[in-house]
Amino acid sequence: MLALLGLQEATQLFGLSSQQNLSAVVRQGRFTPADYHLSGSPLWLMDTLIETAPEMRAKSRTVVWAVVPQVEAALRQGRYTGPGSAIVPRGPAARKAS
Repeated sequence: MLALLGLQEATQLFGLSSQQNLSAVVRQGRFTPADYHLSGSPLWLMDTLIETAPEMRAKSRTVVWAVVPQVEAALRQGRYTGPGSAIVPRGPAARKAS
């Protein structure tokens, strides 16, 4: 299964404590370039992140960039239910649904 990850899923894939920390690394250009952008948000193929993890690990002084096997397996099998797994309406669409 082809998995497309946003910031929330990437945070979980690497077992990071905060999405804001990953967002900062992305904005500073110190993270793997996004494969796609949707509404200004970066998106990556999971395989891109896994393949570039050793390079990111070599450049980092503080983050291990180790893939969490359980998260990888859940994403590959289409059974991931963590942060980012559901589309939450925002803006005018969310107000109409209330």
